[in-house]
Amino acid sequence: DLDTLRLEKKVTLKSETGDLIPIDEDKAWSLFEYPKIIDLNTGLTLCDCKQIQTGKQNSSIIHYLDFVPVYAYHPANRRLAVKTDQGISVLTYYE
Repeated sequence: DLDTLRLEKKVTLKSETGDLIPIDEDKAWSLFEYPKIIDLNTGLTLCDCKQIQTGKQNSSIIHYLDFVPVYAYHPANRRLAVKTDQGISVLTYYE
């Protein structure tokens, strides 16, 4: 919590993660290698989309990477847009 500077919860993820984009209090998109939805309570991957490559960025140091994904997230609609070789892929999370 950036307002209180307190850690809200800690979870050990079951897979390597890169950029994390919060969906809600319990889920987040992980973009390491391909988009996946991570359960922030268990650390498990709930679903993934291996057809879309999102690179191997796992820190802010990226000068050595050949590929860094271009993406945008719309939190109100829970849509993740990822630039691919074919165009733009839009992924949506539904409960």
